[in-house]
Parts: sequence; C-alpha cells; structure tokens
Amino acid sequence: AVDARKPWATAGRRVFDRAGQRASKRRPEKREKRRRLNKSARRREASRLAALASAPPARYDRVLVDADCTTDGSRAHVAKMVTAGRVEELFAPDRVVALCAAQGALLRSGFALLKPGGALVYSTCSLATAQNEGVLAAFLAATPAARLGALPSGPWVAGGVSGSARFPTPGETSGLFVARVEKAAD
Repeated sequence: AVDARKPWATAGRRVFDRAGQRASKRRPEKREKRRRLNKSARRREASRLAALASAPPARYDRVLVDADCTTDGSRAHVAKMVTAGRVEELFAPDRVVALCAAQGALLRSGFALLKPGGALVYSTCSLATAQNEGVLAAFLAATPAARLGALPSGPWVAGGVSGSARFPTPGETSGLFVARVEKAAD
C-alpha cells in the first residue's frame, strides 16, 4: 500500500527518503552498480577538469566587464534603499572596500582573456570615484600592457581618467561609468 503522506514511497518500497538520499530498501546489486557508475563518472569529470586547467585560456577580441558595484547610479535602487531606510548600507566602508577588490579582480580576469590588440569595456552603474576611476587607475598602474582607448563621441561627460566617461543622471534615467581599455599588440 502507498502511504499518501509519503509521495516518494511506492507500493511499500521507498525510493528516496526525505533528504533525497537513497533509501535503505534498494536492492544491493543496484546500489553496487550505481556506485561503480558514479565512480566512473567522477573519474571522467576529474580528467576533464584537469585538461581544462592545463589548457591555455581562450583569447577574445572584445571583453565586457560589467562589474558589481554599489548601484548608486541607479535611481530606482537608491529610491528602494531610501524607502527601506537602508541607504547607509550603499556606502558602508567595508562593503565599498570589498566591492573595489572584486572590481579589480574582475578587471584583471577580463584583461587576461583579451588577445593582444583587443579591447575591454569596463562599466559600473556607480558614480563613485573609488569604484570607477580608482579601480581603473590602480589597474593601469599595475598593468603595463593596458592603456585607455578613445571612446566615440556621445551624450556623456568625461570621466576623471582620460578615456573614461560618465553618464550623469538627468531626468529619470540611471547613471553609469564606462572606460575602454586596450591591450598592447605583441
């Protein structure tokens, strides 16, 4: 009989317990076969991951790094935080330091994936100098192969670093920061 309170049970033989683990009433020969199959699958997966780790990384002509940020350029996000009484969380010092570190790491990782002569666009929806020009300046100082590329003309204002741009927040739109970083050709 099937217990209606235990939908995972069928005809008195449980298939899975509540935690999703194998039930104890499974036949031992099936359990042994499954164990062998899982061991084989784990071995194949380990081999695949080892091959990936030793392979050279892919190289791209263009990379976009849209980094996580405080989102202070987003009117909707700031309004939500004000309404919730949590606006001070946007610029909590420990949060900003952690975000700047993550932004720098994302920028370095993205740049490593570029082919020589390729271009990376770094953007955030923050208007904070530390998360934009600060992260970019530190990256450029530590990476001799990186240089800022020219941006086409558009509806933005120049950023604090030559070659960067800020989209201010006129009207009901959100603001953001953009910079084009080029990798020197070999």
